[in-house]
Amino acid sequence: MRYLSIISPQLKQLAVVDLKKPEKLDVIDGIYYVDKFNCIGLISNYKRPLNEPFKRNLTTGEIKLSDLPKRLNTKQVIELLESLLRRGPDKQARRISPKSLANLKPSRPFTKDNQPVRVPTCSPMMLARARQLRSDGCSWRGIGDILGVKAATIRMAMLRSDKELKSG
Repeated sequence: MRYLSIISPQLKQLAVVDLKKPEKLDVIDGIYYVDKFNCIGLISNYKRPLNEPFKRNLTTGEIKLSDLPKRLNTKQVIELLESLLRRGPDKQARRISPKSLANLKPSRPFTKDNQPVRVPTCSPMMLARARQLRSDGCSWRGIGDILGVKAATIRMAMLRSDKELKSG
C-alpha cells in the first residue's frame, strides 16, 4: 500500500501522503489536519480511495484483499506521520565496492601553480584579436562582447598565453 489518505469525519479527503517518497510539507499538513479535525486515515493503493473502483472478485463482488484499504484511527495516523518526519535510520547506507576504494588516491594539495582550472575555449585568432582591441584601449567587457565570450574568459586566456610565452 502506497498512499495514506486523511479523511475528515464528514468523509472529505483533506490530504494525501505518499508513503514511499513522503514530502515533508505533506506530512506536516497531514499531522495538522489529523490533530485539528480528529481525522482517520486510509492506507491504500490509490490516491483517492473514496472515488476509486477497487479490484473485485468476479464471483462474489467483494474487494480483493490485495486492494482492501487499511483504516487507521487518529492516534495511529499521527504516529505514522511522525515516524515519517523522523525518517532516515531505515534508509540503507550506500555500498561501495572494495575495488573502487582501491582506486582512490590522495590528490596533490592545491598550490598557486596546482589549481583545477577549466581550459578556456579561445582560439589563437580570438587571442590575437583581443590583443589588438586591448592595445587600442578597449575594455575587457567590450572585448568580451565583440568576441562573444565572457570578459573574464578572454582575460584569463590572454594572461595564460602571455605566461606560456614568457616561460617558453
